[in-house]
Amino acid sequence: MLSVMSEFIFGKEGLSALKKKFRIRIVFFFLIFIVVGIAFNFFNTQLGDNRLDGLFIFIPVSILSFGFTYFRNVNRLITIFGTYRLSISDKFIRRDQSNLPSITLFFDEIQSIRFQRNGNIIVKGEKKSDIISIPHEVNGYADISALIYDIAPEKVVTAESFFEKYRILTTIIPISLMLIIYVSQNKIVTWISSILLAIFFIIGFNEIRLSKNISPSNKKRLYFFFWVIVFAVIFVAFEVMAGFITI
Repeated sequence: MLSVMSEFIFGKEGLSALKKKFRIRIVFFFLIFIVVGIAFNFFNTQLGDNRLDGLFIFIPVSILSFGFTYFRNVNRLITIFGTYRLSISDKFIRRDQSNLPSITLFFDEIQSIRFQRNGNIIVKGEKKSDIISIPHEVNGYADISALIYDIAPEKVVTAESFFEKYRILTTIIPISLMLIIYVSQNKIVTWISSILLAIFFIIGFNEIRLSKNISPSNKKRLYFFFWVIVFAVIFVAFEVMAGFITI
């Protein structure tokens, strides 16, 4: 057990590795966004709207939006993670980071420790919001792993939940449900899909609201994006259910 507090931060190599990871994620979600937009236009064509004007607007605007978001968000994330500091003493583990509330977990409050397949370590406390994420790019990761394991080896969890194992489904399922709502000719299917999508949105909204790992400014952006999608889905679902849109 530690007699003094140990602190760990990101070095230049770690921040470079994070930057590469963020780039891949942004490109991945951008490609999904483009595919979904083309799919919606395709279904419009199949349903009688043979114009392709929407694509000539959608694709350039999407590319410009992607470029702005890419450079702004990647640099911002790297700046924020540059302030990341993990402290481990003989009594607690604490994470400090700019624009985020500090999270302190005393050893007896730790409920589970998970070593993820990507190398990250997730330490969960008694409250749902008390989650400390330790990226594997942090300096001294090997020392952190040994210290974390020694804290409470009986609380180390190896089994992954279904959605932790197949994380991509949390992206695919909502998008698929939105497409079903938009193109389905069966009102019952539309209604069921709307309910399932609403459940996903409620769970996602609650996780964002409780999270201590998302800055207030990013929460506001996510809230705005969330409500835009919700109102769009509600509008389409009710139009279809009421029969005002013939599909």
